[in-house]
Amino acid sequence: MERISQLIAQLNNEQIIIGLVVAGIALLLIIVLSLSFSSTHKKKKCYKVLDQLRERIIQLKGRDIIHNYTAYDHLRNDKKLGMLIVRWKKSIESLVQEIDAQFSLIDVLEDAIESRKYKNFYSLADQVATDVEALERRADELDDEISEYVHQANDNRKYIHKYQQMYKELVSQFRENQSTYRRVVRAFEKMMSEIEAQFNMCEKLINESRFEEADQTAAKIFDAIKTFDFYLEEVPKIQTLIESTLIPKFEEFLSYYNQFTHDELQLVDESLVDEVAKYQALMDKIERDFVNLHLDTIREDIDKLESFLNHNISRLNHEHANKTFIDDQIKFQKEYLEKLENNAKNFISLMNVIHIPYDEKDREQIENMLPTLKRLKAELEEAERSYLNHDISFTILKEQLEANRRELETLSRFLDDKVKVVDHVYRDEKKARDALKALTEKINGTKKFIKIARLQSFEKDLQTITDLNSELTNIYLLLSEFPIDIVRVNEDIERMTHKVEETTKTINSKIYKALLAEFALVYGNRYYHDKRYRHALEQAQNAFMNEAYDEAKELVFGVFDQMDEKIKREVLDRFQQQFQTLFS
Repeated sequence: MERISQLIAQLNNEQIIIGLVVAGIALLLIIVLSLSFSSTHKKKKCYKVLDQLRERIIQLKGRDIIHNYTAYDHLRNDKKLGMLIVRWKKSIESLVQEIDAQFSLIDVLEDAIESRKYKNFYSLADQVATDVEALERRADELDDEISEYVHQANDNRKYIHKYQQMYKELVSQFRENQSTYRRVVRAFEKMMSEIEAQFNMCEKLINESRFEEADQTAAKIFDAIKTFDFYLEEVPKIQTLIESTLIPKFEEFLSYYNQFTHDELQLVDESLVDEVAKYQALMDKIERDFVNLHLDTIREDIDKLESFLNHNISRLNHEHANKTFIDDQIKFQKEYLEKLENNAKNFISLMNVIHIPYDEKDREQIENMLPTLKRLKAELEEAERSYLNHDISFTILKEQLEANRRELETLSRFLDDKVKVVDHVYRDEKKARDALKALTEKINGTKKFIKIARLQSFEKDLQTITDLNSELTNIYLLLSEFPIDIVRVNEDIERMTHKVEETTKTINSKIYKALLAEFALVYGNRYYHDKRYRHALEQAQNAFMNEAYDEAKELVFGVFDQMDEKIKREVLDRFQQQFQTLFS
C-alpha cells in the first residue's frame, strides 16, 4: 500500500509540472500574439499617416503654380511684368526644390516603419507635416501674388509697393557686397538717391490723385530698378574683365612694346606708335566709364581693346623672338665662321708638315671652302649693318640668317669629316697644357716653402726654381708655335716631369727637416741651463748651422729621450700642427 501511495504522489507531481509548462507556453503564445497584433496595428497606423503625407506632397506638386511653371515665359519681355516674372520663376524654382526634398523623406519614413522605429517615425513625420504646411502657404501666397499682378493690375502705380520691395532687396544686396563694388560706390549711391527721389515723387502724385503722371513716374522707377539690378550683376563681371584680363594684357603688351626702339617699331608696323596712344586713351575711357557706371558701350570698348592687345601681343612676341634670334645668330655665326676658317687653314697647314694619309682632293676641297667662308662673312656683315640701320624687317633678316646657318652647318659637317687629325692634335695640346699647369703649380708650391723657410741655401734654392720655370717657359713657347711639334713637346714635358719631381722632392724634404730641427732646437733650449744637456744642445746647434739637419734633430731628440720620451712625441705633434697651418 505504501508503495502504491508513493507512485500516485510521484505521478501527481509530474502532472503538475507538465501543467505548469503547458500554461507557460500558452501564456508566451498569448504575449507574442498580443505583441504581434499591437505591432501590426502600429504599422498600419504609421502607414496611414505616411500615405496622407505622400498625398499632400503629390497634391502640392500638382498645383497650377508649379504644374504651369513655364506658363508666364511669354511675359518676360513685357514692359511692366518682365522683371517680376524672373523673380517669380526663381521663387517657384526654390519652392519645387524644397517640395522634392520633402518627397525624398517619404522613403526615410517608410524605412523607419519597416525597422519598427515608430518613435523616430512620428517625430520626423510631424516635422515633415509642418514643413509641407509651410510650403502650401508659400504656394498660396505666390499664386495670389501672380494672380493679382498678371490678371488684375492695369496701371504702373499699382506695382509701386512691389517695386519698393524689389528695390530694398537690391539695396540690401549692394550693401552686403559693397567690397565688390568698392570702385563704383559713389556712382551707385547717386543712382539710389535718384531712385528714392522718384519713389517720393510717385507717392506725392498718387496722394494728389495725379494718376497719369504717377503711372509715368512708376514706369521710370521700374526702368531704373531694372538698370540697377543689371548693374549689380554686370559690374563684378566687368571689374573682373578689367582687373584680371585687360590690365594684365595691357601690361604684357607694353612689356614687349618697350623692348623695341622707335625705328624697330617702324619696321614692325608704321602705324603702331599712333595706335598705342589711341588705345591707351581707350583704356582710360573704359576706366572712367566703369567708375561712373556708363556701361552702355563699355563691353564693345573692352572687346575692341582686347582684340588689339591679343593681336599685337602675339605679333610683338613673334617679332621679339625674331629679334632675339637675329642677335644670337649674328654673334654665333661670327664666332662660327672664324672657327671654320681657322680649322680649314689649320688643316691645310697640317697637311704641309704632318705625314698622314689623305686624299689629295681633301686639301683642294678645303681650300675651296675659304672663298665660300669669305662670302658668308661678307653677307653676315651686310646683315648686321641692315639690322643696326633698321633697313630690313626682322622676318626677312631671320630668313637670310637661317639660310646662312644651314650653309655653315653643311660646311661644318664636311670639315668635321676631314679634320679629325686636327682634333687629335688639339687633344694632345690640351693634355700637354694640363701637364704643364700641374708642373707649374708644383714648382710654385716649392717656391713658397723656400720663401717661408729662408734657409742658408735660400738663394741657391730660389735659383734652382727659377731655372725650372725658365725650362717650362720654353715648352710653353713650343705650344704657341704653329704647326705644333707635339712629339717634341711631349718629350720635353716627360723630361721636365722627372726633373721637377726630383728637384722639388729634394728641396721640400730639406725644408721639412730644417724646420723640424729648428723647432726642436727652440724647444730644447729651454733646458740649456741644465749642464747635463748643454753639451748635446751645443752640438745640435753647430750641426744645424752646418746644414746637417738630420744630425741636429737626432741630437735634440736624444736630449728629450733622456728627460722623458713623451716630450719627443709632444714636440712632433706641435710641429706637425704648426707646419700644416703654415703651408696650408
